[in-house]
Amino acid sequence: MVSLNTRVSELRMIGPAYSARLKKLEVNTVEDLLYHIPFRYENYQIISKISSLQEGETVTVFGRVSKFENIYTKSAKKIQKVLISDETGSIPAVFFNQTYLARILLADTRLTVAGIVKRYSKDLAFFSPQYEIVKPVTSLLHTARIVPIYPETEGLTSKWLRSRISALLFKLKIRIVEFL
Repeated sequence: MVSLNTRVSELRMIGPAYSARLKKLEVNTVEDLLYHIPFRYENYQIISKISSLQEGETVTVFGRVSKFENIYTKSAKKIQKVLISDETGSIPAVFFNQTYLARILLADTRLTVAGIVKRYSKDLAFFSPQYEIVKPVTSLLHTARIVPIYPETEGLTSKWLRSRISALLFKLKIRIVEFL
């Protein structure tokens, strides 16, 4: 049985490597993890169709991967360009040095992309956006809502922390006593 005093190293979803990284953030128990307070939030609640996007807005788009391209520049930079499409149009999402995305963002994968819409040559694009593969049973954690951004350390991202904290709150049914 998991309680607030359970050490994070004992949780199935956290192995020894992540446990050591969490220790750098002074997170040793389930309670420490649940009270690892975000230092800011990103508002990705506005959901828009691609044809309605405007430069400078922070928005979430639901779509499908219609094309994935790894681009290698002359200066040895690695750029991943993903074309996201919905029924109204397409928009590129540009990532840098994330070649592993070729194994994740396969053609026709349903996903959400969230971030600031910026100018890319003459067109609009997302640069290093948050993304989340849409699965029928799960709710969205990283897009289409107000998203917490946590203090991080090397090898621990806010995305990883959100997924573990969410699992503790919803799957393990831990009750937290409100003290405010």
